[in-house]
Amino acid sequence: MKYYKLIINDPKSIKEVKNDLDRRNKLNKARKIEKIEGKSIIYTLFEESEPVPYNLPYDIYEYTVINDNLESTIRHFYQKIDVGFKEDLVQYIPKKWIIYEPMILFNSETLDASIWDEEFKKYDKTLLFEAIAKYFKVSHIAINKPIVDDNVMRIPTNINPIYGDFGPPVDLTLLTKPTKEDFDRAFWCSTVQNGIHQTWAPRFTMFSRGNIKEKKRLLDTFKNLNKTWVFDLYAGIGYFTLSYLKNGGKVVCFELNPWSIEALKRNCIANGFKFKIGEDIIDDDTQVFIFNETNELALHRFQRSAPISHINLGLLPSSVQSWETTNKILQLSTIPTYIHVHENVHIDEFNKFEGVLLDYFPCEFKDLVKVKTFAPDVWHIVVDLISLH
Repeated sequence: MKYYKLIINDPKSIKEVKNDLDRRNKLNKARKIEKIEGKSIIYTLFEESEPVPYNLPYDIYEYTVINDNLESTIRHFYQKIDVGFKEDLVQYIPKKWIIYEPMILFNSETLDASIWDEEFKKYDKTLLFEAIAKYFKVSHIAINKPIVDDNVMRIPTNINPIYGDFGPPVDLTLLTKPTKEDFDRAFWCSTVQNGIHQTWAPRFTMFSRGNIKEKKRLLDTFKNLNKTWVFDLYAGIGYFTLSYLKNGGKVVCFELNPWSIEALKRNCIANGFKFKIGEDIIDDDTQVFIFNETNELALHRFQRSAPISHINLGLLPSSVQSWETTNKILQLSTIPTYIHVHENVHIDEFNKFEGVLLDYFPCEFKDLVKVKTFAPDVWHIVVDLISLH
């Protein structure tokens, strides 16, 4: 949003102008009066499209248009510490971000670009990050980087925390065998999507904002699951598990990352779902059974015929390693079962991929949904199949 600022030449007039703005409800109380080169700057709430309705009896002000945004905040920070601002920095000021309370995530090659290293020799970088955190009303800042494809547990080891206490340093033991104390010491952030609360530890667990489209599709399309069974073979923190639970399903989850298991547990508590971790599957009031192990053990955990309404294969770039297990689960189902196959596929290969699936699974094709782009002409898609009964 663009607002006018008033530049006051005569300091004796500041109070009168400020009071007049306040009476009009046009005083920006979130911004303090600044002094630059002997002049005082008062920030208003007059937008760019509306004129400043002043006809004061003395010539004490001039006005200009400013951007009340991150770039403006950083420029004002430089003025405050009396350091010259280099225009080359503008292209490395983030233009997009994601806030997961109380953390903000910026893309790489912004505040982590090498050009800032020279700037941070001039002043304590913590002061700049503190100003940015105050502007966004967050306590933590991090730089987001992609997860490498061969990271089986989908741990965001490339995330770069730059401000705030993100907990203990990451090491192999902490990743694979965390204790309750480790969980308590870690930094956790959260968000609400489709009315579902989700929390996770960003140094140890991925979170894909783009999956919100698929989560909502599941919620809107597959309602009233009526305690039928759902298998989520790559549960994560409950990205899709929570949608199935909200629609009344009983979910069996498999997940290798212990930090995701902890997050899923916390998310079940936050959303009021009854869960058990690592316990035998029995027909009680438990809504989700969670296993910190490979989904190859699914048939060991579930050994009876039952109404299985959905099997979710949510691993990228490919879930092919769980297809054999999925076919075995299908044989236990007493009702037609939906399979949701996630995959990264080039747009020219959509039909070919559908054919591969239909050759492998005893199913009919129902739908192909494009979730988000992964690379030029490569899409994260979900193919819905339904078993033949």
